[in-house]
Amino acid sequence: MAKEAIRQQVWDDLADSGEARFPFPPHDRIPNVAGAETAADRAMGTPELAGADAVKANPDAPQLPLRRRLLRAGTTLYVAAPRLADEAPFLELDPDAVTDLDAAPTVSHMDDHGRRVGPEAVPPLDAIVVGSVAVTVEGVRVGKGEGFSDLEFAILWELGAADEATSPSTSSARRRGPSGSTSPVRNPRASTGTGSTRSAWMRSRCWPACGTIERVADSRGGAPPTRQKAPEPAGGTPLTPSPDACGMVDDDDGGSTRRSLLSGLAGAALLGAGGVGGAVPDTSAATALGTFEDGLDGWRAAGGERLSRVGRRDWPPAVTLGEVALCVDPDGSAAPAVRRPLDGVGLDSAPFVVADATPGVVDGTDAPVAFAFRVRDGLDAAILAASEPVTVRQAAPGRIYWDASDIAATTLAGAAVLEIAWWPEDAADRPYRGEVVLDNVRATPDRTALEAVRFRVAVRHLEADHGSYRRTTVEARDGDRERGRFVFAGGATVPYRARRTADGGCRITLDGDHYRFGGESA
Repeated sequence: MAKEAIRQQVWDDLADSGEARFPFPPHDRIPNVAGAETAADRAMGTPELAGADAVKANPDAPQLPLRRRLLRAGTTLYVAAPRLADEAPFLELDPDAVTDLDAAPTVSHMDDHGRRVGPEAVPPLDAIVVGSVAVTVEGVRVGKGEGFSDLEFAILWELGAADEATSPSTSSARRRGPSGSTSPVRNPRASTGTGSTRSAWMRSRCWPACGTIERVADSRGGAPPTRQKAPEPAGGTPLTPSPDACGMVDDDDGGSTRRSLLSGLAGAALLGAGGVGGAVPDTSAATALGTFEDGLDGWRAAGGERLSRVGRRDWPPAVTLGEVALCVDPDGSAAPAVRRPLDGVGLDSAPFVVADATPGVVDGTDAPVAFAFRVRDGLDAAILAASEPVTVRQAAPGRIYWDASDIAATTLAGAAVLEIAWWPEDAADRPYRGEVVLDNVRATPDRTALEAVRFRVAVRHLEADHGSYRRTTVEARDGDRERGRFVFAGGATVPYRARRTADGGCRITLDGDHYRFGGESA
């Protein structure tokens, strides 16, 4: 079977079975799967990793638990920058210099905690960790098809940081299909039960055969590629960064710990070297309505729902702030919801409400789950106002929001209870069976914070329709204005425009929708 056919079969199988984990879809990436935490535990039981001083690791989602464990064990990590597109293409994460061992190995925080180094600064490595789409039981791996793992290995080999003694390892979904299955990654000893999948750890014994620059060149029919710095468009620095730079796409751990949209925009020099400046949300102004670290924070069932708290180890993508989130089991309710008293929180002065929501698999439907905020003037009183629904795909972390600034201030001032309700998008009155996890519920006076969430949701929906984001194409720039297109894996392109506003903010139009960041009117 050809490599691309193997990739597509594995990606499709993980998506269809529901065993893929965030980020979605699993296609065109190293797919995250159930059991990544267990695979990391197994990996740390190997002598190559348990006692390692220095390890080069890939930045993909399924290897995040292992990166965290390695840092906690005192191992220095070296992680390649995306597509090696930097003069210093490796990030060094020194556990003695890292202040947050959970956040540091996430893609969104590596730059904050790591140090950029060139290949020559990477010391001799004890092991190299790579991601895989598929792996045979003999250790032959297939990646996502771009060849950067091979190129990174070749560079490190040539410079002496890797040699025959360096142990390459990978994790992969091990699947046992029905009798007669031709699943490309099959090991009946690795799992039990027909059609089961779990993440396993293995030494990729055959992969080092491509470990030198000469062999990489032979395998590709020519010299290995060299990275050329992309030319800047006429007029200088692009106005708009890619969604990756915004922290919007390919979240590695459920989207919860990625840098804020505006930090990413400013770092990419949006609208010139000055960035968006004051557009960074003032998170200190937000009022926490649910962090769930010490209890339920006043949230209660609206009907017969069962409420509990879930830890990061149990549902990593869904716990987006701290170590605990709220888990709700509707137990067949046709109108599941949770409520909490506002206890003096004035939505009239903080009318932008946001939360992280992760629905599990819902019995009887594959439809996305619609969420809505509501306010009441008492726990069992009539609804005073409600948001438009925001949809989140099943088994995928998402963000929900409400711009209540257009609701009469007197109505918001009189609100005594905040409610979050949800239902399958295709049937609002169907008995709901499937857990929902909520975290980081907050109200803020900062419109920019809401716009960041809106932008995140928009890009997620575009990825669901068109495949993963690939690049931004800048078509024109004129002073404070720019236009171009986001290009997605399926070949679709989506137009954007960006301009600096007179009050010092930034306005982005993506796919016909407008987003306003910073400025006096934000």
